[in-house]
Amino acid sequence: MDEDSLPDTTDPLENIPEIAPNEAETFAYQHIIDRLEEIENLPTTDAQMKRDQRSQFVALWSEILQIPPSDAPACYQKCGSLLSRLFKQNQMHIIRANTIIAREMCFACISQLTHSNISRFLKLKTEQQNLPDNRILKKHIFHLLRITAQTITLIPFSKVDDRQFIENHFELYTVLMEHIEQSMPEHCETKVEQGYILGDIALGALTLLWNTTDRTVLVPLLLRNDFVKKLLGWLAQASKLADTNNRSLISIVLNIARHDDGADELNKYGAIDIIKEYMKIKPAKPDNRSLATSMTLALLSTPEELKRDTKGMNNVLNRLLQLVIDCFKNNRFRHEGFHVSEPLVILVKMFVVDERTLEYVLCHAETKPPSDPHSTIHLFITLLFKFTNALDVTNQIRQYTLISLLNIIWSISFQPNYASELTQDEQLMSIIEKFADNDKGKVVLEDYKPRSMEGVKEAAHGILHNLNRDVKTELILEKKKAYHDARISDSTKK
Repeated sequence: MDEDSLPDTTDPLENIPEIAPNEAETFAYQHIIDRLEEIENLPTTDAQMKRDQRSQFVALWSEILQIPPSDAPACYQKCGSLLSRLFKQNQMHIIRANTIIAREMCFACISQLTHSNISRFLKLKTEQQNLPDNRILKKHIFHLLRITAQTITLIPFSKVDDRQFIENHFELYTVLMEHIEQSMPEHCETKVEQGYILGDIALGALTLLWNTTDRTVLVPLLLRNDFVKKLLGWLAQASKLADTNNRSLISIVLNIARHDDGADELNKYGAIDIIKEYMKIKPAKPDNRSLATSMTLALLSTPEELKRDTKGMNNVLNRLLQLVIDCFKNNRFRHEGFHVSEPLVILVKMFVVDERTLEYVLCHAETKPPSDPHSTIHLFITLLFKFTNALDVTNQIRQYTLISLLNIIWSISFQPNYASELTQDEQLMSIIEKFADNDKGKVVLEDYKPRSMEGVKEAAHGILHNLNRDVKTELILEKKKAYHDARISDSTKK
């Protein structure tokens, strides 16, 4: 989930009554209240000053959260008031370009969410959460979840230490999953048919799960404690939820399905049937839920299932190519919360399991503006040029985009009718030849790569071989044939 697509949120707890500090609290915590006022009055005339103000506040906020709310209610309230203003004034674009700051803020908030005071709150029943002392803490948890969800989208998690941090704090996700589970309609004391409201904390927890699973490399960490089984149980109850409350569920399922291990786990629990039931729910207003559903089904379906549903598959292909076109128009290669890598990865799989899908995308896909073989191939080539340097940076999304594009061009190179579109582009040929001789792509394979895709070097060699530009013809021919058979075989193992 792109941070730009995060729903607009307002503080649901603004109307907590003001609490006057008692004498003991004033004596013990006046220095914290004074410090909060100093931070509130810091100059914020430029982005750096705003970042400094936010960093100082987060550090003090951490100190406050160590205090039981009942000991310092006025202190909590002063902090909460400043918290609301700071995170309304300082929008995410201020720290988007600074991964270090995003990482510090995200990890600081995760650390606070694991504090015993907060873990205890998350295990309370709703009526207990709404007691006065607990409502004050609820406001802080709401913001901690919100900030964590926003900042985690800015961290690439290419470093082992960053992934290890999430694993070390997995207990937080366990507690949040249980909180969501207990918030679902099936645990409601009265029978619920529709319009059920989960509550602000449960929704915040779902948004955090949405954005955490969007980092595909983190998905294996979440395949524990029956998370997928619980997730599908929540999706099965989606028709009973208010429209805005079920939005995140299918996107979390999609994120899980993008990882091969996640797809296997989803299929183990019969996800396809549950997703098809979810498709019957009509959203209150048009959004990208149906696209997310179609993408998920494409990732989970076997080649035979995809081939049987030609009409449905063609509709999915239309939407996937349209999404690639729309993402291409954006300078961050995003559209409605999707990154261009997401439709590309699915196209790779579909091109592998049925060659007719490639012919359909190139010659028959219905898009706006209309596309044809030349324009579509040119789109993929131009995108490849945009991501040529992806191996030089530690950005997995860019690297997966590059790998996807090379695999797509590899599929195109098998078709003699379109070979000239590739060979006539000398810039493309030069880039492919460099990738064929470059070992940097092996580093990418150390993290995560879908079974349906080959790596940078292998794909580049495959393209050159098909276009008669590779001197290692016999070796590549045998390796490619064996691998192509294995790709189809792996795709059938669900």
